[in-house]
Amino acid sequence: LEMAGAYAAFANGGTYYEPYTVNKVVFRSTGREETYKPEPVEAMSDSTAFMITDVLKSAVSYGLSSAARVNGVNVAAKTGTTNFSESDKQKLNLSSDAVNDAWIVGYDPEYTMSMWYGYQKVNSKNQLHQISAVVERGKLYRALGSVVFNKNTGKTFTQPTSVVKTCVEKGSWPASLPSSGTPSDQITCEYFKAGTEPTETSSRYDKLTTVSNLKVTYDENTEKINITWSKLNTPSGNESFGEFGYNVYYGDVLLGFTTENSYSIEANTNISGTYKVVTTFKNYSGNQSNPATYKFDYKEPKATPSPTPSPSTSPSTSPSPSATTSPSPSSTSKE
Repeated sequence: LEMAGAYAAFANGGTYYEPYTVNKVVFRSTGREETYKPEPVEAMSDSTAFMITDVLKSAVSYGLSSAARVNGVNVAAKTGTTNFSESDKQKLNLSSDAVNDAWIVGYDPEYTMSMWYGYQKVNSKNQLHQISAVVERGKLYRALGSVVFNKNTGKTFTQPTSVVKTCVEKGSWPASLPSSGTPSDQITCEYFKAGTEPTETSSRYDKLTTVSNLKVTYDENTEKINITWSKLNTPSGNESFGEFGYNVYYGDVLLGFTTENSYSIEANTNISGTYKVVTTFKNYSGNQSNPATYKFDYKEPKATPSPTPSPSTSPSTSPSPSATTSPSPSSTSKE
């Protein structure tokens, strides 16, 4: 009875009424009536009562209190189990999975029902076992609830004006509003006490910044293409996305990923073309930046002209230098 009275305060918007069984006495001899009505006591705010109720409704719909689910009734409930100490199990010769009490307290907008399941005197013959106690407790509560609760009335718990519902980004802490880049499956709506709802927008899925100062050069001595840019600061709060870095492209061909602000490749074929660098995370590309692009046009060095020989009566024995050109770079192996 005490448990039912306590949980009824949630359904009553935070107001507690002492439980009673008689509300009126009529004296047969005189017809005089004595009525009894308990005084209301504010146990909590209506916002707290409503949000706790929402949590307990979720426990019935998706959580460990699903045993209290009664079809056609909007139920909020809490289950509970008490255990024996190891010394008590040995003293009473109980099984290793023995439990002492199995509770369910639930309520809808009209009624609260508290149920205890167990043995008044526990011994080796009269004892609850963990799994069977949970199963049988649920069966009994649903049977009682089907009679106590009014089914299919459509009544729901009324949201007070002190509570607002706001959509937030999953996993944000403190809770933050979703950004334009937040995926729809990462948005959930929650209740908040009015005035405490989040106002700041999460930056987790914001589009990443495009790198600046992108430059592409060719080193004729090493026959390598060197790509450099200005390094960006690593965003915080995105550890689950993997390493922060850059994808490097030749045209639309991915050359590789790096966490540094430079990238080099061997040059064995034509190297002229457009190079791109995209800011990204290694394991998540949903918020990668727009590409920074650099159009590189490689021009081979001009051949060195042969010097004009001085007039001589005798033939020259020294060979004339021939034109030299640098190789055309191309392969895509990372340095």
